[in-house]
Amino acid sequence: LRAAALKAGYAVSMVSFDPMEVTPFRVKRVYAEILRTLLYFSDGEECGIRQLLSSPRATLAAPHPYLAPFFERRDRNRLREHHWQWIEGDRHLRRKTMGLPTLLEDYVAANLYCNLLTTLGTLLRKAGVAGFKQPEDFGNLLFATLSFQGAAWLLILWFVRLHQTGWAAALGWRGPELKSALFTAVKFILVILPVVLLLQGASVYVLGKFGWPPDDQAAVLMLLKAKAWWVTVYFGVFAVVIAPVAEEFIFRGMLFPFIRQFGFPRFAWFGVSALFALIHLNLPTFLPLFVFALALTWLYEKTDNLLAPITAHALFNATNFALLLWQKNPAHA
Repeated sequence: LRAAALKAGYAVSMVSFDPMEVTPFRVKRVYAEILRTLLYFSDGEECGIRQLLSSPRATLAAPHPYLAPFFERRDRNRLREHHWQWIEGDRHLRRKTMGLPTLLEDYVAANLYCNLLTTLGTLLRKAGVAGFKQPEDFGNLLFATLSFQGAAWLLILWFVRLHQTGWAAALGWRGPELKSALFTAVKFILVILPVVLLLQGASVYVLGKFGWPPDDQAAVLMLLKAKAWWVTVYFGVFAVVIAPVAEEFIFRGMLFPFIRQFGFPRFAWFGVSALFALIHLNLPTFLPLFVFALALTWLYEKTDNLLAPITAHALFNATNFALLLWQKNPAHA
């Protein structure tokens, strides 16, 4: 598969390690391995991360907190080996990189590495690498949708293997109250969905009054502009299956009980819900998603089953996906 992708002009990385030795909590190790094995061909020449970042076409449309200082040194011909080791996440780097921010090791830095990889995807598009040329190309789709959720799925795999349990047990797909939890989730979404949609409409209206026009998320824009049918199918599977499972496992299944057991129940409720809304990086949806996250936490507490908020989240996303498809229809645009 790797050889076929290279032949077709794609950029590829092949990451291979034992998740028991390098857990997803060590996100910097995963990031470093992606960059270490990155390979693509340009004008018949084999290229890696250093060739990509050295290219004149590798420019930033906006200031980037991590890559901007690196590019400043590149443009002044002041790059040294330790600067390359820094951007590549080399854990053996001992020399302090003055003027460059620290690349953290822990899981709290996961969004940092997702951001870096997304920006590198933009540079690959500028370099004309297959899979990144058009907005709906596969590489752009993966970066737009799986940056956070992909890391979450890795965490689920690690959790299942570490605890030697099955997917059904980890995600609450078993138990005597399963049918009751699913029925409660359906009733719940019938009540909360209109509330969240009204809040979203109100947020867009108020922000518009203050001169802040609504700005769709990158994934939403890609769906609205997509012409290929498989792109629509991919976004449907992502919205209804991949995202709800990943996000509910992280926020309701892990962060909420973890913070609460340390004696911070209010922060577990409100802080985790705010973080859930924040990761979607869209101001008009912050308040409605914050309220939705609080409601999902209540549902999780009431049913004591993670499948209930997963189901409610999936139904919520399915409704929004259907509305986007309706909006995409030229007759309703």
